[in-house]
Amino acid sequence: MQSVKNELLAALAAELDRLSPGAGAKAAFESPKQAAHGDFACTAAMQLARPLKSNPRALGEQLKGALEGAPAFQQWVEAIELAGPGFLNIRLKAAAKQQVVRQVLSERARYGLRPARGERMMVEFVSANPTGPLHVGHGRQGALGDSLCNLFTTQGWQVHREFYYNDAGVQIETLAHSVQLRAQGLKPGDAGWPEAAYNGDYIQDIADDFLAKKTVQADDRSFSASGDVNDLDGIRQFAVAYLRHEQDKDLQAFRLKFDEYYLESSLYSSGRVEATVKRLIDAGKTYEQGGALWLRTTDYGDDKDRVMRKSDGGYTYFVPDVAYHIAKWERGYAKAINIQGTDHHGTIARVRAGLQAAGVGIPAGYPDYVLHTMVRVVRGGEEVKISKRAGSYVTLRDLIEWTSKDAVRFFLLSRKPDTEYTFDVDLAVAQNNDNPVYYVQYAHARICSVLEAWGGDVATLADVDLTPLDTPAAQALMLQLAKYPDMLTAAAQDFAPHDVTFYLRELAASYHSYYDAERILVDDDTVKKARLALVAATAQGGGRRAATQGGGTFLGIILGVMAGLAVALGVAIYVAKVPVPFVNKSTSRSTGQDAAEAERNRAWDPNATLRNRGAQPAPPPSASVAPAPEPAPIPPPAETARAPERTPAPAEVKPAEVKPAEPKVASKPAEPKVATPKPAEPRAPASSSDPLGDFAAARASARPTAPAPAPATAAVDPFTYFVQAGAFRGHEEAEAQRARLSLMGVEARVTEREQSGRTVYRVRVGPFQNKDAADRIKDRLDDNGFDSALVRVQR
Repeated sequence: MQSVKNELLAALAAELDRLSPGAGAKAAFESPKQAAHGDFACTAAMQLARPLKSNPRALGEQLKGALEGAPAFQQWVEAIELAGPGFLNIRLKAAAKQQVVRQVLSERARYGLRPARGERMMVEFVSANPTGPLHVGHGRQGALGDSLCNLFTTQGWQVHREFYYNDAGVQIETLAHSVQLRAQGLKPGDAGWPEAAYNGDYIQDIADDFLAKKTVQADDRSFSASGDVNDLDGIRQFAVAYLRHEQDKDLQAFRLKFDEYYLESSLYSSGRVEATVKRLIDAGKTYEQGGALWLRTTDYGDDKDRVMRKSDGGYTYFVPDVAYHIAKWERGYAKAINIQGTDHHGTIARVRAGLQAAGVGIPAGYPDYVLHTMVRVVRGGEEVKISKRAGSYVTLRDLIEWTSKDAVRFFLLSRKPDTEYTFDVDLAVAQNNDNPVYYVQYAHARICSVLEAWGGDVATLADVDLTPLDTPAAQALMLQLAKYPDMLTAAAQDFAPHDVTFYLRELAASYHSYYDAERILVDDDTVKKARLALVAATAQGGGRRAATQGGGTFLGIILGVMAGLAVALGVAIYVAKVPVPFVNKSTSRSTGQDAAEAERNRAWDPNATLRNRGAQPAPPPSASVAPAPEPAPIPPPAETARAPERTPAPAEVKPAEVKPAEPKVASKPAEPKVATPKPAEPRAPASSSDPLGDFAAARASARPTAPAPAPATAAVDPFTYFVQAGAFRGHEEAEAQRARLSLMGVEARVTEREQSGRTVYRVRVGPFQNKDAADRIKDRLDDNGFDSALVRVQR
C-alpha cells in the first residue's frame, strides 16, 4: 500500500504545483481521527488559501475536482469528500488496501525497513556507576536505549550500543570504604559508620567474598581478592568487578547487550582529559578566578560560566564528559544519543558548550539527549520504596522477579520518557485485557493458533486472490498495517519508542476486531486463503532478527489479512524487545474429577455451543491428538474500561461419580512466584530474517508424533486417555492456555461443562489410545512448566 500512497501523493503534488508553483513539495496526507471521515485527509486547500488569497472551501472544491480526474485517484480512490472549511476526506478502494497484504507477503521481514544509509551512530545508555545494583530507573533507561537502537536500525543506521561507567572518583572511594568497614566487622548504625557510606546488604556480600579470596568475572574485567582488609585498592577493584558482574546479570535478565564498555578511568590514563583542558585553554575559552579554572560557557548560551578545575586541582563532573564526547566524534560517530535521567539536565548546556569551544568541528547540538523521569512502583495498592538488596530503592531485578522481563520492558516503554510513570506490579501480572502485554501477546497467540489449525504452507499464500478482503473489519486491519513503515520512521525521528507500544495495542485491537467479525478457516477456499494471507503477514512476529538488520518487535498477524499484521507486530515487538508468548502457570485438576467429566463428554463436541454450530462426532479413537478448533474470540477492551469481574470459583466442584472432595477451579491462572519453577519460555515463531518460514519449520519440528500402534499380540487397553492442562472459569483464559500449547506444537481442545451451576472450561490434549502416549505428552507439558493431569475414561 506504500506504493499506492506514493502514487496518490505524486498526483496531489502535481495538482498543488499547478495551483501554486512549489507547493507540491509540501504534499502530505494525514490520518483522520475518526474512521468515518475516510482513510486519508488533505488540508492543502486551507494552507494555500492565504497565499493565494482564495476562499479555502472554494479552493478545496477546485482541488477535489482536479484530483478526481487524476489517473492514480481514479484507480485507487473510491470517493473524495469536501468537509468543513476545506478538508478533503479521501476514501480508498478495497483493492488499494489489499496491496499491503501483497507487499508484506513479498517483503516479509523487510517490510517497513529502510535501506542501509552508510552512516554510524552511537547510543549511550544505562551507564550506571558500579556502586550498587541497577534500579528501576536504570531499567527504564535500558528499555528506552535498546528500543531506540532497534528503531534507528530499521531506518538504515549502523548503531553502536555503549555503556559508560565511572570507575573512578568519590563514589568509588565511598564504595571501597564501605566494603572495608563491613570486612572489619562494622555495619550501618554502629559507632564510626559514616553517614555517606552505602548501607545495602550487598555491601556485606562483597565484603564476605573479598575475605573468602574469591575471583569475580565481569564482561570487561576479572579480579581475585587478596582477603587483606587493609588492602583498600584491592577492595576497590574487587568491589567494582563484583558489582559489574551483578549488573551484567541484571542486563542479561533484561536481554540487554552492549557493543562496548567505556571506562571513565581510561580518559585519564590515556591523557584525553588533560588534552581537552589544554585545547580549551589554548583556544582562549577559559580564565582563572578564585584559584579555579573556568570555562566561558555563557558564550554558547549557558546561564553562567562553569568551573572546570577546582581549587584543589580536581576536575568537575562535566570535564571528562567533554573529553568523552570528543572521543565519540573522533571514533566516527557523527550522530550520538545519550539516554539519561532528568537529573542530568544541567550538564547538557555545559557539555555542548565545551564541545563547541574545543573547536574540533563538532556541530552545535551534539550530542542528542533523551531524558527520562524516575519510576514509581506500586504493589498491592501501596508504593514500594526500598529493596532489601539495595537498601534504598527498588532494583530492576526485583521488578523482573515480581512480574517478567517482558512486562517490565513493555510497561517502561508505554509512556513518553519525560513523563512521570507508575509501574503497577499487579496489573503487569494480570491475565486480562487491562494488561496491555497480555492483550498484545494474546493477539499473537491467536494468530499462531489459526496457522497451526490450518496446517498449510505459508508460501502458497503469496499470490492468492485478495478480493474477499473487502469487509470493514478487514479493511481497517489492512489500513492499520499500512501505517507501520511511517510509524517506525516517525518514532525514530522523534526519539519516541512509546509510539511503538501505542501502535502495537492499536494493531492488536484491529486484529481482535477482525477475528471477532469473521471466521478465518471457512469452507470457501478462496475466502479462506485470502483471510489466511492477511493473518500470515500479521503473525510474522518479527522481523525480530530482521530488525537487527532491521527492527521492531512485532509480529505479523494472520496469513494475508493476517500476513501483514504478523510482520508489523513482529518488527514492533523487536523494537520493544517483547517476546512471545506470554506464559504463566495453569491450574491443575484432580484425575478423579477429570475422569468423570471426560466420560460424560465422550462423543460430544463441547465447542459446538461456543461456535454456534451443531454437535460434531467425537474424534476417531485412533487419533493421537485432536485437531485444534479455531480459537474463540475475545472482545477488545475499551481504552478506559476495565474487564468485568470474574465469577468467584465455588469452594468445591464435585461430579456425582466422584466421591473425594475436589479442589477449587481457579478464576485465573496462578500468579507466578519466584520460588515456583518458571516454565521454559517458548521461542517466538519469528527469529530470523524469514519469520514465516521459521514458523512453518518450528511447527513441523514441534508437532508431537502419534504413538506407534500396539503390537497385534498386545492386550487391548480398555481405557481412552486425555491430558488435561488446566480448568478455568473464563473461556478467554482457557483459549489463551490452548494457544500457548499450540505455540509449542501441542494441539489441544477446550471443553465446556456445567459443574454445580457454573460453567467450567477444560483444556485437554487427546484422546490417546494407550497410557504411554498420554504419559509422553504429559511429561512434555510438565517439562515446559504446565501443570497437567492424566484423565482415564472407560471405553
